[in-house]
Amino acid sequence: GMQLSIIGTSDTSSPDVYNHYRADHKPSLVTFVDHNWRGWRRVSLFAGAGVGMSAVDWEFYEYRSDLERAVWDTYRDRSFVFNPRVGAEFFNRVRLTVEYKWMVTASEYSFFGLTVGGVFGGGRKR
Repeated sequence: GMQLSIIGTSDTSSPDVYNHYRADHKPSLVTFVDHNWRGWRRVSLFAGAGVGMSAVDWEFYEYRSDLERAVWDTYRDRSFVFNPRVGAEFFNRVRLTVEYKWMVTASEYSFFGLTVGGVFGGGRKR
């Protein structure tokens, strides 16, 4: 399967009045392989992992002496993503998933998540 995430988290810090920064998570595209255990008729458990790419934008608000004022500057960071996950699939259509997005090249952006998703083409093949 595939997952396209547009994550709206933000990390803000203000060490002093002129130097602020903010990190915003941008789109993440991850491809997954999952294994389902069909233990019950309407609920099945699954586990899997995915790999992909993610983007994070850092915005710095800093004082520039050449301009004699504070300005925003943006730095774009890209990262390889490893994404293990476990969850339950209900009625072969809806998934509730607990996952961890580990951003390998920039691990300070990594996070746990809880997602609700849909299934296309789910269910037993006849």
